[in-house]
Amino acid sequence: MTKIAIIGAGLSGLVVAERLHRLADVEIFEKSRGVGGRMATRYADPFEFDHGAQYFTVRRQRFQEFLEPYLNDGVVAEWPLRMVMLEEGRTPEPMDTDHVRYVGAPKMNAFAKALAEDKTVHLQTRAEAVVPDGESWQLVSDDGRDLGRFDWVVTAVPSPQASSILPDGFVHQDAIARVGMSGNFTLMLGFDSDLPLDWDGARTRYSPVGWIAVNSAKPGRDTRTSLVIQSTNEWAETFLEEDKDKVIAHLQEDAEKLIGFSLPKPALVAIHRWLYAAVPSPLGEPFLADETQRLAACGDWCVEGKVEDAFESGMALADYLEERLG
Repeated sequence: MTKIAIIGAGLSGLVVAERLHRLADVEIFEKSRGVGGRMATRYADPFEFDHGAQYFTVRRQRFQEFLEPYLNDGVVAEWPLRMVMLEEGRTPEPMDTDHVRYVGAPKMNAFAKALAEDKTVHLQTRAEAVVPDGESWQLVSDDGRDLGRFDWVVTAVPSPQASSILPDGFVHQDAIARVGMSGNFTLMLGFDSDLPLDWDGARTRYSPVGWIAVNSAKPGRDTRTSLVIQSTNEWAETFLEEDKDKVIAHLQEDAEKLIGFSLPKPALVAIHRWLYAAVPSPLGEPFLADETQRLAACGDWCVEGKVEDAFESGMALADYLEERLG
């Protein structure tokens, strides 16, 4: 049976695995402690925060059909989001929420966990190099461990990481290098009491803060009030190396200006820096592959950077590989 290594357990990689694990011997290697990539949840008892993707929408029939069993099982749920636009010194403006917004339930990473259930996933395993070994590829970890030999190697990680992992001889290295990704800071605040907000999520104008969400308002979440404050990508790129305490203070201060009152002292404060959070210059193709070398790369950066784009990239690559495994 063909052996396939998938590096990265975000949605793209998990979709490839879901499609191919009955046709091939598939192993997934993930550097983090859990699956989901940016469909991530931070646990800080008694609080939980979706600190990556905040929700996702569906534009294509294929994604809708794929989601149906997970909606039926309650792993994915609609979020009846009350959304507003915030601007300092102005009254919140209600925003159009005609598009259905979905979240993982009871946590954003629940969808990814469901996809990973019957797969071979190696967590906290950072694959660093892909080395030729006869007609196979040897996968080597960052600490020098031999992770096995595979007929195909697929990267499903941010483009800079894909470029680093794949060998210099990969024919699409130049294409990967043209893809730009930008960072983000996510501030997480947990409170022992409710906040006087009559909305669940807010976009913003003219602020280093790009998004604010009452995470505890999402379906299936704990009732303890948890607030997620995300910076704009432009602001994050300027301050990526800034002291984290200064970032926390700056984002909280700007969020308070937007909501129009000072927040009470939080019971919990945490900050997460995403080096690769958005895709201002995507690839423009659903995936990259070389049948001769048996190397491939997929991810949301191939399309437009949204959750659905991660799905579409993984599905398109799975279509390509399925034809060659048949």
